[in-house]
Amino acid sequence: MPEAPHSLHNDSEAFLRNAVLNTSNENFIETALSVFRFQYNNNDIYKSYCNLLRINPDTITLLENIPVLPIQFFKTKEIKTTAFKETLYFESSGTTGLVNSRHYVKEIKLYEESFLKSFRQYYGAETKYCIIGLLPSYLERKHSSLVHMVQDIIDKSGSQKKGF
Repeated sequence: MPEAPHSLHNDSEAFLRNAVLNTSNENFIETALSVFRFQYNNNDIYKSYCNLLRINPDTITLLENIPVLPIQFFKTKEIKTTAFKETLYFESSGTTGLVNSRHYVKEIKLYEESFLKSFRQYYGAETKYCIIGLLPSYLERKHSSLVHMVQDIIDKSGSQKKGF
C-alpha cells in the first residue's frame, strides 16, 4: 500500500481549518481523511467507538469506510473534538423521539464561514438575492442550526426585502 500523503497525518487544528475551508473537488477525499484522522485522535468517544469496531485509522483510504458515529451518541453524550467551551450548541428538531441530539460549536465564525462558502459555491454571492426564510415551527426553536444559517445569510444579503 502506498504511503499516505504527508498532510493526512498532520494533526494540527490550524492545518485542518485551512484544509477544510480550501478544499476542492481535487482534494476532497484527502481532506475528508484528514478530518477523520483528526477526529479519531482528538475525540475520545469517537476513538473508543472506532476501536470497538476494530478500525485502524491508518488503513482507511476510502470515504465509505469512515465510521459514522450513531445519532444516539449525540443524544446521550457530549460529543466534542478537542476540549473546548462551546460558544453555542444546536439541537435536532426531535422529530424521531423525545431527546434531541446536540451539536456543540466551538467557534461560531468558523461555522458561519463554512456554510457561507458552500452557499456561494453553489449559488453565488448572497448579495445577489432577496432571502426569505419560510421555516414554520423552526423559528420557535431556540437552538436551530437551520434558523441560524438562514438568519446569517439574510443579514449578509443586504436586501431591503428580506426576512422570515
